[in-house]
Amino acid sequence: DVTTNSTNNLRSKLHRKLASIHSIVHTNLLPKYKKHYPHSWYAGGDGITFGLHCCSSHNIDASKEGVVGEDSVPHLRAVVHYGPHPCDEYFALAIVFQLTLDLHKIHNIQTAASCWDADDGQILLIEGADTLPSWVDDEIGVKGMANRVFVVGGEIILLPPRFRSAQEHLNRTGCLTTREALLILIRDGTMMSSGNGRSTLRNELILTELNESIRRKLDPFFQVI
Repeated sequence: DVTTNSTNNLRSKLHRKLASIHSIVHTNLLPKYKKHYPHSWYAGGDGITFGLHCCSSHNIDASKEGVVGEDSVPHLRAVVHYGPHPCDEYFALAIVFQLTLDLHKIHNIQTAASCWDADDGQILLIEGADTLPSWVDDEIGVKGMANRVFVVGGEIILLPPRFRSAQEHLNRTGCLTTREALLILIRDGTMMSSGNGRSTLRNELILTELNESIRRKLDPFFQVI
């Protein structure tokens, strides 16, 4: 079957690309961060370690959250077990921000990252709650923000309500699928730079107040990694 072969070839190509990024992250970037700041994780261990995953459910019950099934996109995922001290959480977030920035600036690799807490969900929405645009609650709702919050090139990007899911009739919350969200980021230039360093859409989607609020909390870690 031609379609099946084409899909398998694309998937194999993606796996190889992810393996390459994994190698850069673990042999180059993370060791550099650790050397600059040997953080002592509350729960012990070495902290962030990435592995290849194909599930897009963020370890939550996808059916309860209204996430459409069959949305498997291979990606790199790291699970961090942190304690009640906020330093672990903030350091993990700072690493994610810095990784997306360094992969872009140093290695010319565009990536999009999402950050989830096993109990609280979208951790960036929680940390930036006071600076979120009104449409998050008024038009989308917190559950509907799944696959609308990303870190791209070291900055938080929110996908606004005008981007609708083609499968909206299949779920209760109007969530974008992972695949749809990534296609928006690529197709509309959010993950690409224009002559002045950002695309027009990316300028629109990067909320300055939200980014500044989060970065103030993470600044002590940015200064050392």
